[in-house]
Amino acid sequence: MDPQEIQTIQSSGTALIDMANAHIVLDQGQADEANEILIKLNRGLKQIEEKRKTFIDPINQARNEINSSFKKVVDPIKFAKDELTSRLMAWREKEQARIRAEREKAVREEERRQKIKDAHEAKGHKVKEEITPVAKPMPFSVNDTTKIRKDWKHEVENEALVPREYLIVNGPAITAAVRAGVRDIPGVKIYQKETAIF
Repeated sequence: MDPQEIQTIQSSGTALIDMANAHIVLDQGQADEANEILIKLNRGLKQIEEKRKTFIDPINQARNEINSSFKKVVDPIKFAKDELTSRLMAWREKEQARIRAEREKAVREEERRQKIKDAHEAKGHKVKEEITPVAKPMPFSVNDTTKIRKDWKHEVENEALVPREYLIVNGPAITAAVRAGVRDIPGVKIYQKETAIF
């Protein structure tokens, strides 16, 4: 980009700024002049924006083409990764449930045998040591190489019970309703605001 070109754009912008800063509005004539200056400012902004686009558009186009090319390669890899991750996590969940069930079964069996042993001892029977001891409960873990991070998540089950501090006002919905003619929404001030158009 030519520094001289930037300097020219800057100079034209400075002239417009000086014109706007120096203008005072105290009567209709000065208000009319202010409107003319605002039209010039708006025209200047459009011209500067058009010039900026002549520099940035080719860069954006090249960026988009690069992103599109890489997206064609990256998207299938991401999809394959997500699919495999999903299958892996489903297996882990199933395996952990199996381990839990086996552990609970082992605990129940140990408790059953202990009750029988206690009942025999209570009757004065001589109780021999267990010949076939029950396997110790399995630890609640899966021995694999998966790296796991545990994140807290949430899911709204009943919106009516969610405290107000966690609710967000739907601004776009209110704007759409006001534009459609709604003039009374509890808790919302609806008013007209003038905006100059140039």
